Amino acid sequence: MHKIQQWFSNAQNDFLKWMLGIAFLEILSFATVFNPPYRAAATIIAGLIMLVVAMKRPALGLAILLFELMVGSQGSLLKIPNGWEVNGGISLRIVLFAAFFLGWALNAALEWKKTRAEFKQAVFQELRKRKAWIAVLVICIWAVIRGAWLKNEDLWTDANAWAFLLLLVPVIYVALRSPEGLKRHCLNAIAGGLFWLPLKTLMLFYAFTHGLSGLSQPLYLWVRRTGVGEVTLVTGNLFRIFMQSQIYALGGALFFLGRQKEGDRFGFPWFLVGIGSVATLILCLSRSIWAGCAVGAAALLILCYKRRRQGKADVPKPWRIIWRIIGGSAIALGIIGGIVWFPYPRVDVGSLASLISSRGTLSDAAAESRWNLLPVLWNKIKKAPILGSGFGAAVTYKSMDPRAQASPNKGLVTTYAFEWGWLEFWIKFGFIGIVVMAWLLASIGLRWSRSPFQPWVRISGFALLAGLAVVHFF
Repeated sequence: MHKIQQWFSNAQNDFLKWMLGIAFLEILSFATVFNPPYRAAATIIAGLIMLVVAMKRPALGLAILLFELMVGSQGSLLKIPNGWEVNGGISLRIVLFAAFFLGWALNAALEWKKTRAEFKQAVFQELRKRKAWIAVLVICIWAVIRGAWLKNEDLWTDANAWAFLLLLVPVIYVALRSPEGLKRHCLNAIAGGLFWLPLKTLMLFYAFTHGLSGLSQPLYLWVRRTGVGEVTLVTGNLFRIFMQSQIYALGGALFFLGRQKEGDRFGFPWFLVGIGSVATLILCLSRSIWAGCAVGAAALLILCYKRRRQGKADVPKPWRIIWRIIGGSAIALGIIGGIVWFPYPRVDVGSLASLISSRGTLSDAAAESRWNLLPVLWNKIKKAPILGSGFGAAVTYKSMDPRAQASPNKGLVTTYAFEWGWLEFWIKFGFIGIVVMAWLLASIGLRWSRSPFQPWVRISGFALLAGLAVVHFF
């Protein structure tokens, strides 16, 4: 028992603790997904644990929120269900968010007398440096008011996605009081998330590609019911494994490409993260993420080339980045191929070329649905181009998805969450929303350029911003 306590108290084991934590959460999620009472109980217990953590160690609480965001996709690995219904209920993310706020508020209240003057001055100073974030909060408040005025049915469900802005003050407060603790916990959480995403993607790919008897069907239902993502048969026995959280693999891949070896003692872990992230990006078969990868890699090459031309040797040479792209892609494809052709259980294999080329066309159901949505969004924008339509604004369009086609509405889908993300900003916030989001992007880039990180880290971060902007456009 003493050795176990010693192991958990050792900061050097932080990364393994995060990995064990997410593994336990995933197993618990799968074990309770078909049993609502147990699922609700597990969610409540998780919330109580977060409450205690946020009270005693708010920096760790923030890191847990970040970690869940990275691995939880829509945030429903656990939830308090609405009876036995599949949809609805209160997600784990909402429970953790509420528990953190309550725990942090209690922590801050206990320290209020000691830190009141210091807290007020420091927080207001920090908020003045983050005017772009405050502007985003203002347009979100406007979108709530506008949505309520127009009586949009999905107002609060839609606005819920922006509730993270309420963390601005707690983040500043914790960063001022415990900067090293917050940095350590968050870096370990990010590392754990970047390792777990490829591992989960590859495990799901193996399970569905080989049609594991007695496991494939409950796994599929688990993926769908938790909102983790989608599993789609593409060709032969090859499946697309898509999860919303895979967007973070874009960061893993770009930082792997931009990594400067000199003085870096984390070479092999970065290699694993990079190769795993590339494999994840291939298997997600998302054209928008692929476009973001292309733009991010191009931005990385250009920025590294310019810095090298200035005589700086603190970023990789462009040819080295190109070789990493080629070599990393080859190794990632080799891993995917190894999973497909693994002899147990034996199955008839499809073509990897067919798997990838299936997303290289603009004529499949997903692409056609996206293009069907575009004119509908423009028509919605024209109704309120300046003021916007607020949170919960919905559109109806023709989807070519087989499930939508099989529904009584014959493909007609009404939704408040849609692709073409920058147009969604325009619809919800009005034209000022586009301006504010562009300002936020520029503000993040400027602050990043002034950060104390190594040049290769800053340049990789710029490339990631460019890639994310493109991903969200589509």
